[in-house]
Parts: sequence; structure tokens; C-alpha cells
Amino acid sequence: MIKGIQTLAHQQNVTVTDDNFDIDKLKVIAGIDQSPTIPEVKFAAARGIKISFEGEYVMRIERPERLPHATHLGKYDWKSLTAERTTTQGFWFALDLVERKKDLTAKNVYGMPPPIFIALVTTFYTAMYADAIETPKRWSSPALELHMQKTRNELPKSAWKRYWQVVDLVISSLRNNQTLAAKQADELEGVVINARP
Repeated sequence: MIKGIQTLAHQQNVTVTDDNFDIDKLKVIAGIDQSPTIPEVKFAAARGIKISFEGEYVMRIERPERLPHATHLGKYDWKSLTAERTTTQGFWFALDLVERKKDLTAKNVYGMPPPIFIALVTTFYTAMYADAIETPKRWSSPALELHMQKTRNELPKSAWKRYWQVVDLVISSLRNNQTLAAKQADELEGVVINARP
């Protein structure tokens, strides 16, 4: 066993031996991946999203058609390509928000580890399309209200606070960069305020 791996594991209060060596556990210990037991990581994983740091942040996503999603709402049909694009758009927007706040290797941004923040932003984009077939320019207050109620029931209180903070930041940032129309942003911000933890 490499001495450095044992030292790193010891710093994390984990014992690593030749018998229990696990590459996934090592990635968590090294800070490349987040522990799959963290509620926010589980929440993102349920939407097929995994964020890792491998010199830069990378996202791995499952095929969207394999995950729960609406198929038809109103005049809109769910499309796999749009689902992938929306998820990717959320990931890149999250990276942009992290870069504005701190460098990508900082321990915390917006009060949470960067991979958690990135996963939550990406999951928000993904969930709004999967559940309501809405991309950011079409996000509606009724869809956001349903999403926030559902998510509040799914996440433990501390994870819900982080998620609420992320959604609030995303909505205000999209308003500021004029991705969202002013009226739309006002309505969405009203939903977010009403859902405050």
C-alpha cells in the first residue's frame, strides 16, 4: 500500500489496508468525489448527476431517458437532447457562479463545498426540465412552486437550506444577466421567498 494513501486516509479518520482498498473510497478521501451518503449528493444522483474534481470539475450524467421525467405537458413533449442540453447548461452556469465567487479549488463557495454547489445548481436545471418540461427561459412560477414543495419534502432540513440558497442565487443571477424576463423573474423570486426555510 502506498504510504501517502494511508496518511491521507488517516487524516480523514479512515483506515485503508490492502484488504479494504477501494478506488471509490480513495476518491472521496482525496476530495475528488463527495461521499455518496451526503444528502445533496444522493439528491443529485437521483437525477443522474455526479460531480467530481479531476484537476477541473467534471460532470457525469446518466442517459436522461432512463431517469424519471414527464413525457408531455401542455403543448410540450419531453426530449432527451433538450434534457441533456439543460443539464449541461446548469453545470456550466454553476461553474460560472463558482468562478465569480472564488477560485475553483476553494474549500467553500456560497457556504458549501464547490462540488455540492455545482451538483445542486445542475440538479435544479435538470429537475425543472424533467418534471415540468421547462428550460430556464420558460420556467414558470407554478412549476417552481411544485418543485420547491417536492424538494422540501425530499431533503433533510440542512440540505433543504442549501438547496433553497442555490435556487435563490440562480434565479437572481439569471435575472441580472437578463436570461429571465423581469416579470418572470419577479414571479419566480416570489415563489422562492415563500419557500424560505
